[in-house]
Amino acid sequence: EGEHGFDKLSSIAPELEGHGVNVAAAAADFDLSQFNLNPKLLRNTNKVTNMLVYSGLSALKEASLNAPDDCERYNIGAIIGTGTGMAERYSSQPLEGRRPRWFLDTYPNLWLSYLSIAAGLKGYGSTVVNACASGTVAIGNAFSMIQTGQADVMLAGATSSKLAAPYLSGYSRLGMISPSDSP
Repeated sequence: EGEHGFDKLSSIAPELEGHGVNVAAAAADFDLSQFNLNPKLLRNTNKVTNMLVYSGLSALKEASLNAPDDCERYNIGAIIGTGTGMAERYSSQPLEGRRPRWFLDTYPNLWLSYLSIAAGLKGYGSTVVNACASGTVAIGNAFSMIQTGQADVMLAGATSSKLAAPYLSGYSRLGMISPSDSP
């Protein structure tokens, strides 16, 4: 239909202007309330984590699988790819103001943990960190596990957020992004 999700960066994240990026795509709105998740779990998550949890639970629902009952019955697992850790969550917070366990919150396998808790996953779980190829590797690994009989059902995909100053300036300086002003 000729539609896209791109907009001026100044409309999506004005605080990130000046890093060589002029357009970006924001995630569509999604509603986690339909899954009746523990509010304590959601207090510790950010939008990227919530998108992963929403995507995983939606995939199970579309496959007519009910979390957590079917996740235990079918030993459902997940392989989640990412290109980075989660340190950008703390880039604007002074070191002295961070909780003592802040560094543990930056581990890339934390995304898999939140999805596993939310869905009640009991099967194999792994995080793949292979830069931009992580999602493809995760899907390939999950497919291979199913094909070889190591798993019957797997969730696979990737999550990450590059809308943070360190990533934007780094990719810009490497010439890996378009300086275009047109969405």
